[in-house]
Amino acid sequence: METLSVEVAAEDGHTVRGTYRKVAEPIATALFVHGILADRTEWGYYDLLTESLQSRGVATLAIDYRGHGKSLFTAEKLTLSGMMLDIDAAWRYLHDAHSGQQVKRIISGNSFGGGVSYLYGATYGEADHIFLTMPVLSYEDDITRVNPNWRTEMADGYINYVHARLPSLIAPEFYVFDALIEGCKPNNGYTILHGTADSDVPYSASEEFQRRHPNGAVFGMEGMDHTWAAPNDLERATEQSRINQQRAVERSVQLLEEAIGL
Repeated sequence: METLSVEVAAEDGHTVRGTYRKVAEPIATALFVHGILADRTEWGYYDLLTESLQSRGVATLAIDYRGHGKSLFTAEKLTLSGMMLDIDAAWRYLHDAHSGQQVKRIISGNSFGGGVSYLYGATYGEADHIFLTMPVLSYEDDITRVNPNWRTEMADGYINYVHARLPSLIAPEFYVFDALIEGCKPNNGYTILHGTADSDVPYSASEEFQRRHPNGAVFGMEGMDHTWAAPNDLERATEQSRINQQRAVERSVQLLEEAIGL
C-alpha cells in the first residue's frame, strides 16, 4: 500500500491536488470532498479515516478543491460549478486508476462539500453509495446562517463567508444547486453522519432532508459540534474533541462497512 500526492486537471484547466491512498486490489474506492475553509485533511478527520479505510482494502482520494489547500486559486474564485468540475476530475482519476477492477465506488462530502458530493454521486458519478458528514444540503440556507446580510454585499462583487470572500457570482448557483439537490434521488441510497450539537449546520437539517428523501439514513453523534468538536471548542483544542474525532472515524468506517459490505 502506498500514499501518493497526485495532480489531476479539471475540464476548465484548474489543477486539483490530492492525497491518493493506493491499494493494489481494492474492494472499493472512495473520493473525499472537504468542507469550506478546510482542505483535504478535514482537520485530521480525513487523514485518520482514509488510513483506516486503506487498511481495510479501500483505495481513497482526498482532494483540495479550488480555493483551498494547495489549489493555486483563491476562495474569491470559488464556484459550485467549479467544485463539480474538480470532483469530476478526481472521480475519473479513481475510475481510471482501477479500470477493469470490480470495486464499489463511494463518494463522501463533508459540510460545504456535502451538497455537491450528493448531487454528483446521485447523477453524474453513479456512486454505489454516498456518505455525507454534517452536510450542507441547502447552500442558500447555509450562507444565510453564516452571513444574514449577504444580499446587501452582492453589489461589491463578493460575499463574506466567515473570514473568506466568495465571488458574488456564486449566489445564483445557490438556488440552482439547491433545486437540483432537492430533486435528485440516488439509486443506491445515502448515509448521513452528523453531530447532534452542531452549531454551524444544524442536525435537524439532516433529519428534515431525510424525511423528504427516505431512501437514505441519518445517524447522530451525540453531543458533538461541527467537525466533531466538543461543544464550545470549534478549534478542536481539547482532548474531548480529539476523542470525538476518533469516535467519528470508527463510526464512519462501521457505517460504510454496513452500507456496501466492506
